[in-house]
Parts: sequence; structure tokens; C-alpha cells
Amino acid sequence: MEAKKARKLLQIALSTVVAISALVFLNEFRRGRSRHRDGDDSIMGCYVFEKSIFTNPLSSSYAEGKLPYVYGFSENAFFVGDTSSGSIRKLDVEYFMDAVDVDVLALQGETFASMLPDLSKYKERIVIARVGDDFHSGYSLYRMDEETWLVEFGSIGVWSIYSLVKTDETTIADIERALALHGGEPTPAPWPANYANQMTICDVYALARKGESLTLEDFDPFVYQLTGWDFSVRRYDVVYADVVYVYEKDESLEYAYILSRRAIDPLQSMDLREGFNALSSYMNPFHSFRKLSIRQDQRLEEGRELLFEDDYFRSECRYYVDYSVGDIYVTLENDESMTVKDALLERRISIETAVANGLDNVHMVPIDNPLGGDFPYIGALNVYSFAINDEAFYPSKSFMYVVWGEDIAAYFDIDELCQFLDWYGYDEIAQKLPQAIDYTDIVPIAGRHYAASDALVEAGANVHIGWEASSHIPISFLIKASP
Repeated sequence: MEAKKARKLLQIALSTVVAISALVFLNEFRRGRSRHRDGDDSIMGCYVFEKSIFTNPLSSSYAEGKLPYVYGFSENAFFVGDTSSGSIRKLDVEYFMDAVDVDVLALQGETFASMLPDLSKYKERIVIARVGDDFHSGYSLYRMDEETWLVEFGSIGVWSIYSLVKTDETTIADIERALALHGGEPTPAPWPANYANQMTICDVYALARKGESLTLEDFDPFVYQLTGWDFSVRRYDVVYADVVYVYEKDESLEYAYILSRRAIDPLQSMDLREGFNALSSYMNPFHSFRKLSIRQDQRLEEGRELLFEDDYFRSECRYYVDYSVGDIYVTLENDESMTVKDALLERRISIETAVANGLDNVHMVPIDNPLGGDFPYIGALNVYSFAINDEAFYPSKSFMYVVWGEDIAAYFDIDELCQFLDWYGYDEIAQKLPQAIDYTDIVPIAGRHYAASDALVEAGANVHIGWEASSHIPISFLIKASP
């Protein structure tokens, strides 16, 4: 019940939309938002987008709906704040109240002058402020009767015209507080990998180990941005991975949510205080954030058939099923139905998503297969389990390679195993393990490096594989070094 309540609060605080390779942070339910034209003639304050008046035809995007931006005018500065990423620009501003002619915009955008709005219908046409810096052609703020327009200029003239309205949800003090977080210097968004003091996935696992004892101070070593409409939510971009949002109340931790890069719905996040095991399960690559319906004909005839070659991650493998692929269907979120094979070919779904939603009897076989084995994990998710010193972990579909025969031989991806050792706190052995394995025991398969279980044991990672189990095969890595 507590987790459900927490996610409801997150829904109130967050909503997401897809942009170019970025997750955009929006407040879907804007509590107390005041969009008004109440006769307040004061220019100072914060504004939000209301509607688009004009977009240059050369622009690759058109603004509509709810945008995550806030625009602030103070006595000596103009701010453009991204409430999603926390990125803030501060520019010089000059104020005045000058009447303008009906052709004021056309003179600055001759190429597309015929497409600009007709200003003759406005009785009051006033330019209120001009904004600019060395990196941008600038903005101008206009008052057209009861409307407030923010006009952006580019090298070819008018680039966009937004109608703005004032908001009470964001204040200039909020923006200045967020900008002061990094000494007044804006940081790029999204941050590049390996940003100074940037949180890593290892750090996320370490934080989750604290569970309910997690505190706000535990996040202090890591760089963050302030986001949200009042810039009160900490956003931590995790290197090569996900995003962590931290909420504080009365100077203490209220929630710490991680949102997977595979998810776009904030309700599909988890609170790090749920603990290490919950995080491990959440990070499972077969944990699907999509709910699809897989339908298989009950009269399927046995016989292996090629389903798909390669996938999103270019695994250099072929996927087979034990029946006709034309008889396996998937129903997508929009109720569109198609064969699983077509959905995979059109990149509508991934093989992991299909398996997680019920596609079974899948065989994953490397195209370059020197030992004649396969990757059995993908086709038997309920059969195999993996643990490091009794703590469960969830590897990729190509982590374990098996050669079947009278004596079964199992091989494991060295790099992925070391990655999990590092995440789980065994960083010292993760660094030593690859060097401890004799290079003659390393087998290249599908572009990755594998070592047999015996070679791993000799290098210090004892492996126990429960082949004797009839319905469940536990695979444990016993590490002697203390985390």
C-alpha cells in the first residue's frame, strides 16, 4: 500500500514524453498552477508556454501542448529554464515600452514574411524587452493587446513566436536557486558520460543496499540538477544508465525514485528504499515495461523454424522456435495484431519483450558458433536463476553459453560477470578476474569473450550449477572476497 501511494505521488509530480534520445520530465498535474490575465501589467516574473503563434518552416519541431520550459524576467536578467533537465540559460535583458508598426516582424523575417501573423488586427502593439547573448541571435518580448509574445530570432529572421502566460508556480527565486547550484554556470543536459562526480550504476546499487535507512546525505557526493516546476526535485543522471529523482521534505529524504531508460511512464519507477533485491529485479533486462498479448495456435506442429536474426543490440545470433513462426501473434498496445516475426522485423518489439510477455521455446544460437552450443537462458526464464553469494542478479540473454552433450559444458561472459561483481560491491575481484584467466581458456563467441566454469573457479570465482534440479537450475557464483 505504501509503495502504491508513493507511485501515485510520483504520478502527480511527473509525466514523460519522448524527445530525441531524451526522457522529458513534466508535471502532468500542475498543482496550483496559475495561468492568468488578471490585469497585472508587471513584466517581472515567470511565464510558461500557452500556444504557438508561428514556427519557421525550416524548424524540425512544432511546439504544442505542455512544454517543460519556464521563462523568467528579473530586473537585470532573462532566464530560460528546462524543468525536465534542470538546464538554465541566463541572458542580459533591456526593458522599454515602445510602440511598433504592423510590419515590425516582417522586416526581420523577409523570407517567410507572408507566413507571419497579421499584426494589423491588434490595437496595442508594444515591444517590452529585448534579450540576447553571444551565442544566440536573441529574443524580444511583445505585448499584442492582451497577449504576451516571446519572439525568437535566428540568422534568417523570425524563428518562432510563442504566446506566454504568467505562472505563480515558478518564481525568479526558484530559478536563481537552481542556477546557483553550480556556481551560476549552466551544465549541459543531458550530461555526457563521466561527468565530474556523476552517479554510476554501482553507486545506485550501493544506495539501494541501505534500504529504508537511506538518507538525503547519502546523495550529497553526487552532482545533480534541480528540476520540476519549482526546481525542488533533484535529478541525478546515471552514467550510461537511468535517472534518479530525489524528493526532500523538511530537509530530509522523502522519496528516491529510479526510472529505467527502458520506461517512459513514471509509474514504472521504483523507490531505492525498497532495497537491493528490488533494484536487481527492476534492472532485469527481461523485466518488460510493456504489456503485450502473445497468442500461439494450439495446433502447432513441432519442428524448429527460424524466427529472427539479430535484434536491437546486434547480438550476432539467430532465434528459433519449435513451431511455425507464422502461427505466433502479438497484440500491441494500440490493439494492432501481427505476427511476432513481423513485429520483430519492423522493430515494433524486442526479443526480450516478446519472451517476457510469454513467447516460449525460443532457442538463441550464435551465427558464428565454434563450439556448437547455444544460449539457453532466453528460452527458459523460469528455469534458470543466478546469484552472487546468495544475492540474485539478472544477466543478459547471452550471459551463459552451454554446449550440450554427455558432459554439459557451461561458459560465461567474463566482462558481464565482472560488471555484476563491480555493481554488487566486489570491485577488487572484478578487476583481477580477467587477468587471472589464462587467455587460452577464453573463447570468442558472437563478439564477446567467454570462459568455462572450470576456468572461472581457477581464477577465484567458484561456480555451482545445479544441473541435477529437474525443474529449476540455480547457478551460483561464490566469491571469497568481502565487498
